[in-house]
Amino acid sequence: MFLLTSISATAQTDRVDSLLNDLIFSDEKLLSEISLDKKDFIYGGLNYSNKTFFAGREIGTNLTNVSGSVYYFNKHGFYAGAAGMWYDQMSPGYTTTMLTLGYGLYLDKNKSFRANGSYSYFIYNSDSTAIYPYKNSVNLTLSYTKDWFGARISNNFLFGGQTLYTLSPSVYGGFYFGYFGKSNYFYFEPELSGYFAKETIDLATTPRDVFGLLNVQLYAPLSVNLGNFELQLGYTLNFPFTKDSSTDYKISSCVSVSAYYLLPL
Repeated sequence: MFLLTSISATAQTDRVDSLLNDLIFSDEKLLSEISLDKKDFIYGGLNYSNKTFFAGREIGTNLTNVSGSVYYFNKHGFYAGAAGMWYDQMSPGYTTTMLTLGYGLYLDKNKSFRANGSYSYFIYNSDSTAIYPYKNSVNLTLSYTKDWFGARISNNFLFGGQTLYTLSPSVYGGFYFGYFGKSNYFYFEPELSGYFAKETIDLATTPRDVFGLLNVQLYAPLSVNLGNFELQLGYTLNFPFTKDSSTDYKISSCVSVSAYYLLPL
């Protein structure tokens, strides 16, 4: 699957998961700001990563990617938008568009517990020989935030020609510092997450699908906020796991740069 000649037919799940990880309803700081302002917003962002992974496994050698997204947030909790992914060393480079419709709300008056549900539809840009087992995704994310600490669990069900369930629990912290100007500051939000899904392993030459922990990821992003604009530098460290005794995945890492803008309406 690591050969670029066959990656278009085998790495579709990797592309989908990469897009799902970029869904901005996991940005608790952003959702909190939108909720407090009681306004409608348009949110747009770009992200560059110097490597591409699926469950901590590197897809291709130094396969970089760029993702972009634009979302509309309604003050009542509804949101809709689109995200896309581009890879170098692939033809076509632009591979996937994801259209999303969702709704989020706080479950308590202190606004500590939050639930988000969404539906996403995938549009693929590739040759006719590629295999695309998933065209749809339903996601339910539950989160808890208190002061600087937070926890989240994301459940995702992909379906189409095949089905796949993934589970991603995480804990994170948020720290403001270095204020300058009226609304400018630095923000550090480290996050430790797990990724559970099924993988096909070879047990005595008999392939078998096994559900389990595939990756533990440490993500350390440092952001500078300039009013409604945010610039972020992130470092990701992956610790892949597998139940296949014949395979040994190495620890992997990458660097990413992101830029976001929040436009009040």
